[in-house]
Amino acid sequence: NKEVKSWNWFPQRAEANDVSNIMRSQYNGPLIDEGVFIIFEFYMPIPTRWSKDLKEKARNGILHHMVKPDSSNLVKFYEDCMNGVIIFDDSRVIWGPPIKLYADIPRTEILIKPFKYEDYIRFKQALGRRIERDSEKAA
Repeated sequence: NKEVKSWNWFPQRAEANDVSNIMRSQYNGPLIDEGVFIIFEFYMPIPTRWSKDLKEKARNGILHHMVKPDSSNLVKFYEDCMNGVIIFDDSRVIWGPPIKLYADIPRTEILIKPFKYEDYIRFKQALGRRIERDSEKAA
């Protein structure tokens, strides 16, 4: 006997289906079945009640989106939407940094590239140099 797991309740099922259909309409390539690097850019709405000054700071990346939804939850939602549409399975995502930004036009932008370990090493080295420079300035 095989046990079958069944999820009876998925509150975002309709939205996930809509997002998967949009992805399907925008992606023309084959199903990706290799390790990938994905950048998730989540452009969140700027609150209308904010002053002009705050809105401008948000547009320029000075104010950061540090409220819900969590970036990890957003990534999981979009990875699930990509399953069987763009990527074979979200287990193929080797590295996927998200960022939440404010924007006048809320949207999600996703960049998918084959994962290359060398790119990751270069990123870590560049980040290390940045951390070293920042600590030197603080000293």
